[in-house]
Amino acid sequence: MRQTCLSKRLIKAAMLLMTLAAAGQSHAASVAKIVGGIPHDALFSVSFDGSKGVAVGAGGKLMVSNDAGKTWAAEAGPTGLAITAVAIKGSRRVMAGQVGEIYYDDGSGKWQKADNELKERAMGVAINSNGVAIVVGAFGMLERSTDGGKTWKAANLNWDPLFASSELLGDGFQPQLYAVNVDDTGLAIAVGELGTVIRSSDAGRTWFPVLGGNVHGETRPPTLFAVSQREDGSVFAVGQSGTIYKSADKGLTWCSIPSGTDANLFGVASLPGGKTVVSGMREMLFSSNDAEWERLKGEDIAVAWYSGVASTSSGNIIAVGQSGNILRVEP
Repeated sequence: MRQTCLSKRLIKAAMLLMTLAAAGQSHAASVAKIVGGIPHDALFSVSFDGSKGVAVGAGGKLMVSNDAGKTWAAEAGPTGLAITAVAIKGSRRVMAGQVGEIYYDDGSGKWQKADNELKERAMGVAINSNGVAIVVGAFGMLERSTDGGKTWKAANLNWDPLFASSELLGDGFQPQLYAVNVDDTGLAIAVGELGTVIRSSDAGRTWFPVLGGNVHGETRPPTLFAVSQREDGSVFAVGQSGTIYKSADKGLTWCSIPSGTDANLFGVASLPGGKTVVSGMREMLFSSNDAEWERLKGEDIAVAWYSGVASTSSGNIIAVGQSGNILRVEP
């Protein structure tokens, strides 16, 4: 990273202290399973706007909630291929997945296939109240829509300056991008392979690299799988080997926060009051102060993965993942 909060020695010490502190305190958040799936099922992504939510997964599976995640119902979907990402804002919904397929709902309640020429897997999608949508994915996929997901065009970003110094990666390298957010002010942040963080202040028209690309010998920055923006300007990104990054200035500079775990972390959601949940591989973390992390226990957290998390209007956080399970976390 270009900027860190702590030196490596202090990070190790802080990790030990936080782990010991978490072990001696009672859990500040409770976990309950709302939906139990079947062993070969999976949900990959979940999104909420107020009380309305949608979750997507393997085989084109769609689940919807109209009561802030208390109850869920299956919805007929437009494809049998895996849907890996979904976003909802107001009456608009957009989702994307295998072979670059993108579907949008303009408020009619019907999914329609978007006009695009993508062939690679999409991995993240976001939409704001103005109908600006952004999708990211394999091999530097970075596409933008201004009509709620109906039509798409490639966004403007030159990857060369970020990775030009690496002989290992070769010319023309473009990282996998796994997640993206865009808010109503036009601030957009995407994260991905090799610690990549890119930022846009004009709703995805133009993008600028912030982090990533520092590949030296066998040393590689951890891949980032998820990003979450808060209204107060705080942004979290999480990824491989327990990595948690935080920005306090809308993604301009970043600090590394000790998590106390080496697990791969796949999802992050933060409530306006500062309570944050991170999900991952046999791991789920909770923080009420953006710095100290507590391991959550209960249900199947210790043996399953949860890849998608989202906050609801009720002040809780919904997590989706392995076997099509849906958990509710009450901070």
